[in-house]
Amino acid sequence: MIFHPPRLSTIGPGFQVGRVLPFRGGRGIGPFVFLDQMGPHEFEPGVPNDVPAHPHIGLSTLTYLFEGEIEHRDSLGVVCRIKPGEVNWMKAGRGVSHAEKTPAEKLHQRRRIHGLQAWVALPLENEDDEASFEHLDSHERPNGHLAGIQWSLIVGSWLGQSTKIKTQPDLSYVDCEVRERSEFVLPLDSDWEWAIYLVQGTLNCDIGKIEAPGLLELGRVPEFRARGEVTTRLIFFGGPPLNEKRSIWWNFVSSSKDRIETAKRNWMNRSFPQVPGEVDWVPHP
Repeated sequence: MIFHPPRLSTIGPGFQVGRVLPFRGGRGIGPFVFLDQMGPHEFEPGVPNDVPAHPHIGLSTLTYLFEGEIEHRDSLGVVCRIKPGEVNWMKAGRGVSHAEKTPAEKLHQRRRIHGLQAWVALPLENEDDEASFEHLDSHERPNGHLAGIQWSLIVGSWLGQSTKIKTQPDLSYVDCEVRERSEFVLPLDSDWEWAIYLVQGTLNCDIGKIEAPGLLELGRVPEFRARGEVTTRLIFFGGPPLNEKRSIWWNFVSSSKDRIETAKRNWMNRSFPQVPGEVDWVPHP
């Protein structure tokens, strides 16, 4: 096991995130190639938490909030508000662009944003699929209890439960609350690669005490045992390792560097799919 503290990265004016994936060399966890924690960050009235339109290929984005609201707008014409406990799953396939906006009625209020965004690499046979978008309300997610924890499945499958969003590839992404001074065991598939993102609180495990925020890389293990010293929030996730190497450049993920070069050119010359009505856009680095 290895614990990785987040690295600070700026994604918008005055908006920093804690990045834990990819590791050095572009390595991820199973099909998960990217993970950011947004916040917790408090915005003053009149200060937006916008990320202008930007492109993706070869991946699915997974957005999940603990606090706040974000308005999603994409080149498919989708406009969808996401609130705490809800899930946005956007498959980029051959190409999609999207913007994340402050809801208009929230702009002049003091507000907090706290959540996670992950990228999941698509299998080779799905890299050129048509883009799509799915939203899952909080009441549509399976949940349950294990000794010491309350769990709720965000996407994928676990313990015989699955969500309505049919992910590609198979994976697990689960939100857990650990009770204070509780010991627990998470049963896992040892053929998959696993990690835990510690959102808040403290765990005691095989490598000692770890404190939020940060990612605990588990590797391929049949279970994870730990004790929550205080009430603790964590996300554990995993999936089968990628059989083929992926290249990551900016917002593009692909098994083909030529496909990435084409996406770069298309975004620069504005022939990439555009978000209707969005004037602001992020130029490539």
